[in-house]
Amino acid sequence: MNEKTLAEIVNDNFNAAWILKKHNIDFFQKSKCTIEETCLEKKIDFNSLQKELSNLKFDYEKEEIDLEFLVNYTEKLRNKYLNSQMSDILYLFSSYMANDANFYNENVELFELLKSLEVNLKLHLQKEEYFLFPKVRKEQFFGDKEVEMHKVFVLLKAEQKLISSLLERITTLLENKAQNEKYEQVYLKLTYFVNNFKEYLEVEKRLLFPKMEMI
Repeated sequence: MNEKTLAEIVNDNFNAAWILKKHNIDFFQKSKCTIEETCLEKKIDFNSLQKELSNLKFDYEKEEIDLEFLVNYTEKLRNKYLNSQMSDILYLFSSYMANDANFYNENVELFELLKSLEVNLKLHLQKEEYFLFPKVRKEQFFGDKEVEMHKVFVLLKAEQKLISSLLERITTLLENKAQNEKYEQVYLKLTYFVNNFKEYLEVEKRLLFPKMEMI
């Protein structure tokens, strides 16, 4: 963790983002700094903060997280990170599929699921960008048209379910490939991405969307 940047730490886990926020650490502006550098600058005990970040337990029911923080985190870091990771994963799989017949034969379904996941992720993030975030900032909606927000949330929640089902199917396929040492690093990278994506959806479902539907 010592060598990771603040951006890497908060993209690994939303709980870390909230802990840093409670310590008044601006990881949006200082995204390329390390924890050690930040602690020196802010005069925070490094060992104490490192211990907090190593024990990431989050109570969705008790923690009072403000909506502005959630939107900033989602828009400025999380969505960009997911898009970037999705592109990297697809590029990696495309390269293997094109150059390794065995990999291709073993992963046709997995590759199709990833392509579907990419399409649905982009649609999902576009709705957030065009409708949800402007609503929080009290800006005009994309296209200057009046939007019935309850219909937007219906679509977003339907996309959540579809994306969740794609992630679960990918998880099942990966479990069956766990012993394949030849492609171990590829599957480990995808497993990390899938678990990270699931956490993102959990934050959306349990924090971001419920708070947005109240405004």
